Amino acid sequence: MQSDFEFIKYVVDKSDMSDDDKNFIKTSLWASEEVPEITTAEQYEAYSKLEAELRRGLPDSSSPEFDQAFIEWSRSREGILATSYGAKMVEWENQQEGSGPDKDHAG
Repeated sequence: MQSDFEFIKYVVDKSDMSDDDKNFIKTSLWASEEVPEITTAEQYEAYSKLEAELRRGLPDSSSPEFDQAFIEWSRSREGILATSYGAKMVEWENQQEGSGPDKDHAG
C-alpha cells in the first residue's frame, strides 16, 4: 500500500503542471510533514531561531530587490521549510492563546 505522500507525488507527477510547480508542491508537502508540532516553549524558541536563520539571505524588506527575492526564496527549499516552521509557530501561539487562564472567563 502506498503512503499518502507517495500517492500525492504520483498524482502531481501525472498532472499537467510545469516541472517547477510540481517540484514546489512536492517540496511543500515534504516540508510540512517533516516539521513536528511544537510541544514546549523551548522548542518554539528553537523554531524561531531556525526560521530566522533560513530567512537570513533575504534583503531588508525596504529594499527594492526584496519583492523579487522573497518570491524566489519562498519557492526554494529554504523558504518552504521556513514557512513550515512559521506555520507550526502560529499553531503553538494559537494553542497558547486558547489555553490561557482567562479562557473560560468572559471579562
